[in-house]
Amino acid sequence: MIKDRLLQNLIDYFEIRKKNVQGGVESAEFSALLFQIYGYGMASAIDIVFVGLDDLKPKVNIIKVVDSLASKIDPEWKQHANERLNAKPASISKKY
Repeated sequence: MIKDRLLQNLIDYFEIRKKNVQGGVESAEFSALLFQIYGYGMASAIDIVFVGLDDLKPKVNIIKVVDSLASKIDPEWKQHANERLNAKPASISKKY
């Protein structure tokens, strides 16, 4: 089923990001950001592809799933997002 494949793809990407944090390759903040960008893009694509096909569209809220999984990578992702967005200029560096 389409829904199952989409969610599995999202979970697979989550596992990659999580392993990179555990292995010291990426910071939790950076990894969660990459994951959210990927997941939000997926949610947007789903809305575009399934327009008018509500019976085929996944019923699960992808954004909520993405945010929930992102919190498992970086429990402080909301704070980090606010810091990035409030920095002048907005940045992923720790200059803020």
